[in-house]
Amino acid sequence: MFRFQTRRAHIACAATVGCIFSICFFSKAFADTMLDPVVVTATRFAEANSAAPTSVTVIDHDEIESSPGLTIVDVLKTRAGIDVRSLYGPLAVDASVDLRGFGETATSHTLVLLDGIRLNPIDLGSIAWDSIPLEHVQRIEIIRGGGSVLYGDRAVGGVINIITDKSGRKSASVITTLGSYGYKSAEADIAGQGPGYYQLNVKQGSTNGWRRNNETDQQIINAKVGHIYDAGHSWQLDASYFAQSYGLPSGISEDDFKNDPRKTDTPNDWAKHDGYRVRPSGAWVFSDTLRAEGEVGLEQIHSEFNNFGFRDNTVQTVSVTPRVKWQHGLGTLRSETVMGVDSYVSNLHTDIAGAPDTPIFDTVKVDQTSSALYANNQTWLTERWVTSAGVRWQRVEQTATDQASNEQLDNNHEKTIGELGLSGFLNSRWRVFGKVAQVFRFANTDELTTFSGLGSAVRPEQGTLVQSGTEWRNANMGTQLSVYDMKLTDEIAYNVVTMQNENLARTRHAGLEWDGDWRMSDAFALRAGYAFTRAVFRAGDDIGKNIPLVPRHHASAILTWKKDAWSASMTTNYVGARQFGSDTANVAPKLPPHTTADVLASYSWAHWKASAQIRNLFDKRYADTAFVNYYYPADGRELFVSLRYDM
Repeated sequence: MFRFQTRRAHIACAATVGCIFSICFFSKAFADTMLDPVVVTATRFAEANSAAPTSVTVIDHDEIESSPGLTIVDVLKTRAGIDVRSLYGPLAVDASVDLRGFGETATSHTLVLLDGIRLNPIDLGSIAWDSIPLEHVQRIEIIRGGGSVLYGDRAVGGVINIITDKSGRKSASVITTLGSYGYKSAEADIAGQGPGYYQLNVKQGSTNGWRRNNETDQQIINAKVGHIYDAGHSWQLDASYFAQSYGLPSGISEDDFKNDPRKTDTPNDWAKHDGYRVRPSGAWVFSDTLRAEGEVGLEQIHSEFNNFGFRDNTVQTVSVTPRVKWQHGLGTLRSETVMGVDSYVSNLHTDIAGAPDTPIFDTVKVDQTSSALYANNQTWLTERWVTSAGVRWQRVEQTATDQASNEQLDNNHEKTIGELGLSGFLNSRWRVFGKVAQVFRFANTDELTTFSGLGSAVRPEQGTLVQSGTEWRNANMGTQLSVYDMKLTDEIAYNVVTMQNENLARTRHAGLEWDGDWRMSDAFALRAGYAFTRAVFRAGDDIGKNIPLVPRHHASAILTWKKDAWSASMTTNYVGARQFGSDTANVAPKLPPHTTADVLASYSWAHWKASAQIRNLFDKRYADTAFVNYYYPADGRELFVSLRYDM
């Protein structure tokens, strides 16, 4: 206990030093002019310079455009405390994004939204990251830590909200890309406005893959129409379709990782996904003090897996998520209350066979209904200090049935949680914040099943987060630092011994995150980040041991340069040592740290833009994901060349 308390003291000390360093470093640029507002949706409504008592990082479209990378996950890995692990290839197939150290269950603890609606499937399936065109992303908001009150299930580590462009800015472009290992893609975009606005994106891409049996092919269509009225009312219809197929080279031994990392032991394994989503949404302005927004979503994802047998899997989800924002008075104080309902009805249907085109020998079904009510209030104690309080009630009902055994498993739970926060503006550019929040997560549908049938009932994860931080910004510089300590009970994970998903002993996730950016001149800009993460078991047989696949240290930096028609950028990413997957007892040596670099250069003339990027510039051999003597090698050095024409 003393040792952990000492480490907590080190974290607090480092946070204090970081605050002092940040303030001193940027103090020479203090001025009284106000900054341009930054729009975020930390309260589920778009607000300029939000007073929410939490750490929010915004990646705008210019930053996305200047970052080396082909997908959103390539952009995310340049930010402090975001550990990105991709199993297969440059198209982010089966990629996971980890906020605040959850390792193998990262996807279940980081909530990803597209314009406020969930992208996380109800099972353990991955997010189709490349189905979201970077071209139409206006900004990406990263809300770190404890979003359960406003966002509910899976927002334990944080929330990533991808906001698409709704400006109706007239544009049309065609982009072609060629790259290493047979990579090729073609993309067409058109956007504009008449009575309303419209956008259409079509993309086709394929690659032979760096590893053997890693061929990937995908098609994507995204369409959007909408209208914004003078009174502030608006409506939008968003629809998309994607299809993706790829080989599954699986993991390889340590000897093969060292001598032939492109090898596969599963040359005949493959997976296919296709799906669609339709999401009408709208906003209504009733008065200067009352506004309502809401979405309805219909989504279906169909998947086929040919590995360890054959599975045909279909997931359907219908969602309704209305909410209101009411600005009012609390006595003589100014207040704002957000209230809403989240309703999701989902079902999963899985047919299991020994191989494709062979008889089905089992069918597993899971029906899930999730209902929630939430409210969050902000009250301005003074012009500079804002207090917040929120509460959420949520109930999930899950029924799993196994046709072969004729078994049924009910897993019904409900949670009521709350949070308190305080945010203070010390001046026009310096803010401090802190909050205490309860967090929770219900089991995914896959966590109720095993390879041989149904599993057992799983209790919800629950815990408490204490978080504080500071942020400062002027016209050319900015810094943000936050520290946190989160204690969880009943964290859900797979037990390799029992081959069941179970509630683990109590765990703890604590650390600090720092982000800073500096506009050094009209041509040069630098952004850097660092995260210290301590994720450990705090009870049971593995007390004091590290949670697998969580790096203690993570650092990143991106340097960009722009001069006339030329631009260039370089990203470096350091991921510290971490335990191998499933090594909860920490008996094996750690997976070694690695540092990678990506570069991008482009030139524009007339209606044309040519660009070239190199991923893994120094051809570093490493594995983002590995188990003891079982490695998933990351891609080696790859070159991509693009040509764009704007009509």
